[in-house]
Amino acid sequence: MRAAGQAILALILFSILFVWVGGITRLDLNAPLVYNGDALWMLAYYDQDYINDDINVRLHAPFELQSKETWRYAYDALQHSNSNLMWAGYLVGGNTISAMNYYYLATFLLIFASAYWVIGRLGLSNPFRFGAATLYALMPYHFQRSVGHLYESSYYLIPLLALVLVLLWQARPLAYRIGPGGWRFDIRDRRLWLVLALLILLGSFHPYHQFFFAALAVSVAPFAGWYRQSWRPVLIGFGLAVIALVPLVVQPAIERWLADPQLALAINNQSISGYGGAETFPLKMIQIILPVQGHRWPLLAHVRAAYDAAHPLNNENSTTSLGLIGAIGFLICLFAALLPSRSDRLGTLRIAGLIVLICVLIASMGGVSSMISTASNWLFGPTFPLTEARGWNRIILFIGFFAYFAAFWALRYSLLWLRRRWIPTSAAAVVIWPGFIAVLAFALWDQIPSPIQQQNPSTFYSDQRFFAQIEHEFPAGSRVFQYPFVIHHASDWVLPGVYYTDQLRPYISTQTLHFTFGGDLNTPQLLWYEAASQLTPDQQAPYLCAYGFSGLLLHRNMVKDVAAVERPWQEQLGAAPIVSQDAQFAFFDLRPYCTNHAIAPLDLDPIRVHLMQQLADRGTRYLGAGDMPSTIGKLRADADGSISRSAAADGEGFLVYGPYLDLAAGHYSSAFDLALDGNGAVPIDVTAQRNGQTVSLTQAILTGSTARYQKLVEFEVKAGDASLEFRVYKPRGISAQVFGVAIHPLDQ
Repeated sequence: MRAAGQAILALILFSILFVWVGGITRLDLNAPLVYNGDALWMLAYYDQDYINDDINVRLHAPFELQSKETWRYAYDALQHSNSNLMWAGYLVGGNTISAMNYYYLATFLLIFASAYWVIGRLGLSNPFRFGAATLYALMPYHFQRSVGHLYESSYYLIPLLALVLVLLWQARPLAYRIGPGGWRFDIRDRRLWLVLALLILLGSFHPYHQFFFAALAVSVAPFAGWYRQSWRPVLIGFGLAVIALVPLVVQPAIERWLADPQLALAINNQSISGYGGAETFPLKMIQIILPVQGHRWPLLAHVRAAYDAAHPLNNENSTTSLGLIGAIGFLICLFAALLPSRSDRLGTLRIAGLIVLICVLIASMGGVSSMISTASNWLFGPTFPLTEARGWNRIILFIGFFAYFAAFWALRYSLLWLRRRWIPTSAAAVVIWPGFIAVLAFALWDQIPSPIQQQNPSTFYSDQRFFAQIEHEFPAGSRVFQYPFVIHHASDWVLPGVYYTDQLRPYISTQTLHFTFGGDLNTPQLLWYEAASQLTPDQQAPYLCAYGFSGLLLHRNMVKDVAAVERPWQEQLGAAPIVSQDAQFAFFDLRPYCTNHAIAPLDLDPIRVHLMQQLADRGTRYLGAGDMPSTIGKLRADADGSISRSAAADGEGFLVYGPYLDLAAGHYSSAFDLALDGNGAVPIDVTAQRNGQTVSLTQAILTGSTARYQKLVEFEVKAGDASLEFRVYKPRGISAQVFGVAIHPLDQ
């Protein structure tokens, strides 16, 4: 009871301290804490979607899902433990925006509670236990990652995972008990079941943390086995690593199995990394030791700014600073790991030091992580998960935990030594408490440059008013076409200061409207979206009506010349747009135009079925004319819902070329769908890049006549061929119209 009382009191004291240093009372919890960048991604995908389960229903128009996947509520509750916290925040705040805010604030309390309990298990008593847990919960990383990287801010399980790593060194192996014949495997070991629950049910929501734990378990286990002169720690460590990785493999497979097949029209799980990512966001030891960015003391702020300006690859790894106390703890860990020991017995500090050293060797630029990525690329190819693994700087969460533990372990040792050396007759509290309070106060001043800052609340409230007006005037389920065309992750910074995630703002501020954003690269939905966005307003307006769109939303902050986009649309529709209060959005109502021109919406079901059949025919690809580059011609919307490109007789050049596809080695056929009118010869060909040279894989000549062709040609792709182009060159004297190119493998 006494320990429980101390824990409750510690949590209360930490909560008061957090409210003070975090400036919580100044925040508007009904508005997002951050309303830009990756925070918009979190608000959409890991906040509103957890609560409303509608992201696949309201994004990816016109091929969005027709109904919600209700199974996801149960799936998220079991496999994404953070979704339950989001629901708790929703119950407290009453809306999805408040849900994320309460979730984020709750992570500070959860991390403190988790760290406080584990540090006590590691043998550090109060008040040092309180200090280490406090600084870990309030580490700069937590404030700088904020809600933009909400998963990174949700590191409340890291102390528990760190404890499991320490348990590998214990004399009593995990899942074993001593018996008459020696150590025996014990499936009833309560510790084993707690660890399994941690790795399978709780930890799986964050693949980075789970993966880092697996890498550390594999690395630590041999050292623990050597220390104990036993194979059991090695077996246990490797077993835990496998168990930790299983959910990362099985979980997505189950999710794909349960998902509506139609979702494949918009989602193919596009890669956002590649070979080389291991050194794009690396761990830098100096950043751990340097002052935090924007330090309160101008001199230290200048030191940090000078480093950042002079050195390359300063990105998200800039959030790894631990402050002076954490930096001292980090160095203590390295010294404890590297300095010779006077005995064969390893204490907790030395074990912590060895784990920190292993973290550094794995995650540093050019370290083990790069070796793993390179070996994986050679053995398994550029798309294998180990090849694409990146963001190794995030292992700072393990380093930070042990660093703060080491710092306060050293502080306790130092204060007790001072008492024994100078005032041995005094009570220990006379030395311990003033020293502890002074160090904790300095650490908070040093590692927290400012309270939590709320960013762009006025923009959020402008969005709320603007989209509430539109949503009030349009029926539920109305489709809105977003311009310009933006691809999530791939488009990055659309214009200076404007990130691609800005196209999620309409979704976040509505409940019933459907939008075009969100499809993955090379999916049918994204190819449709890209082609439609290239049409001129006279072609695009009827085309969007045919696909059931009720409005066009111009993201004004994403185009350089707003007037050049709005003027032709206003002329085409005969009406001015509705403009948001902050002038970042302009909305054109398409309904009067669709009605006045008697444009009936297409039945999209046959189109969806046809696209699904193409996806099911493995290896088959269809490239619409709007999906391919061109040097001449104009896109036009056709009555059947497709987009073609045509050029008059006086033009000369490539009507289509590209789109630089990579196909597996093998035999293929390609059907060029085009129409010619007039006399002349139109060459078509398929080319590839081979050993740095452009080579022709096949070619043919079409002679002019008034007819539509389905010209079939075969070609062979060899190993190493890349960037395939499907080209139609139109000479002068003949008009031509290209509808697309169908590619089909012949080796199936």
